[in-house]
Amino acid sequence: MEKRNIVKPKKRVYSFKKSAKKTKRQSILSFLTLSEQEACYKDQVKVDSDDTDSLDCVVIDGLDDLEEPEFRDEETSGIESEISCLRRVDELSEQHLHYLVKKHKAYLQDIFSGKIFSERHDVYKQGGKARKDLNHHVHLGLFTEEQLDVVMETLMSIFCKKHHKYLEYLLKVLLPEVLIKIYMTFHKMSHQEAENDMLEAVRKPGGIHL
Repeated sequence: MEKRNIVKPKKRVYSFKKSAKKTKRQSILSFLTLSEQEACYKDQVKVDSDDTDSLDCVVIDGLDDLEEPEFRDEETSGIESEISCLRRVDELSEQHLHYLVKKHKAYLQDIFSGKIFSERHDVYKQGGKARKDLNHHVHLGLFTEEQLDVVMETLMSIFCKKHHKYLEYLLKVLLPEVLIKIYMTFHKMSHQEAENDMLEAVRKPGGIHL
């Protein structure tokens, strides 16, 4: 019998992108844990607390195929209609999440630039232990692990596509902020009400609070 050479798929590092070859992904949950461990080393390095641009560039292999989602005008009304028929955020599909993150892009950019107040943003700029402790304020319990991967993938396609910087900032600031924004818009409530709901969810059995 003729032997066939088996070509193993290239390992994808820190990738949240679904591969056609079904390469195993590292989930957002395990990545947050890894980020916590790496923070111990970063605490030994002086960080300019007034400039998020001082973050080290994080090289991420296997993300070259990530593209920022685009939606035509005729698509948006249909997606909005589908979303309005849902009862819970964990029912949002991959397309819905791509659309919602894209929809709130300007909002997230304003948080990043300081135009919109975010306590997480201010704490992150302090650096040191305060920044590391932000891991304990990322409340993920109302979204599924698959949804979190999709949201993080979309954030990376927007903010990390060219230079792969700000990954830690995405994880600790923009990820929780966009999840809150999605939840508060979905349920038509305030930012604080949405955050309270998400915090309450992690206090229940099975809730996720890193």
